[in-house]
Amino acid sequence: AQVGIGTTTPGSYKLYVVGSGYATVSFVDGSDIRWKKDIKPISNVIPNLMKLQGVHYHWKVEEYADKGFDTTLQIGFIAQEVEKYFPELVKTNTDGFKGISYDKISAILVEGMKEQQNQIEAQKNEIELLKAKLDALEKSLTNK
Repeated sequence: AQVGIGTTTPGSYKLYVVGSGYATVSFVDGSDIRWKKDIKPISNVIPNLMKLQGVHYHWKVEEYADKGFDTTLQIGFIAQEVEKYFPELVKTNTDGFKGISYDKISAILVEGMKEQQNQIEAQKNEIELLKAKLDALEKSLTNK
């Protein structure tokens, strides 16, 4: 059964909340390996991460009064843009509106950071090699 808070039509979601929510406890996503199959590492995410644009925006409160949108300045992504590069993060509801699983972006960001760290380490090694070559060249020039 579906439950709606602030709505009588929860659609295809088990819990559909119209308006904002607040919790003093944490929500935990089930993630046990025993529930998963076809596990593959996420890789090569930096090119797509670089295409994402974080935005500030206001909800169209007047146009969608039944949604209980907050009137304050928001920050996030545009679902249609995220969907182009990370379609597994975007879900479309029964009315055709899109939402982002922001909690899952953390896995992509971690892999992106690891890719960056590998690039930094490779550059560091190259710099050390170039320094050693420069030192050797300077020594050979001063010994002449």
